[in-house]
Amino acid sequence: MKTPPINIFAHLLGERYNEIPQAIQDFHNTPCILWQGEAKAGGATHFMTNLMRKVMGFPQPSDNLPITVNVYYTDEGKECWTRRFGDTVFSSILALDKNNPQQMYERFGPVKQYFILETVDNWLCWKLQYCTFLGIKLPKFLSPQVIANEGVDTDGTYQFVAKVTLPLIGTLVEYNGYLTKAQ
Repeated sequence: MKTPPINIFAHLLGERYNEIPQAIQDFHNTPCILWQGEAKAGGATHFMTNLMRKVMGFPQPSDNLPITVNVYYTDEGKECWTRRFGDTVFSSILALDKNNPQQMYERFGPVKQYFILETVDNWLCWKLQYCTFLGIKLPKFLSPQVIANEGVDTDGTYQFVAKVTLPLIGTLVEYNGYLTKAQ
């Protein structure tokens, strides 16, 4: 039986979803629409982080990267996000956590990051609760630190900020920028 598409963010936020800026709602309400913009990417530049970024498709440090993002819903009610930063592409799957209806997870290959959503000063903030690798919950001291926020600038344009820092390795990737619907 086919599960109807669900806006995970509207589901998790409930009535609070209507309080977030319109550009954020537009982004989450428009599956299968290409969004484009520009981003700045950073992160540690030693061998290990460079290799990990290359393997995962994360952008290497660079200014003024063209970015496109496409989100589509799967038949199982999940969201598949594909992000293209210049020539690099990475995808992830977002879904509601069946064991905790108050959170979602984002899966990158063997890694799942579990988040709750909060709204703070017109920003939508993804708050990392815990992380698993190959289905095994990582202890806090081995878990990444993650910042993932969505907001708007003074003109109401959709903005994003993301940063992943790994224990003993440093900042794997960080990026920020803006998106608008592709014409």
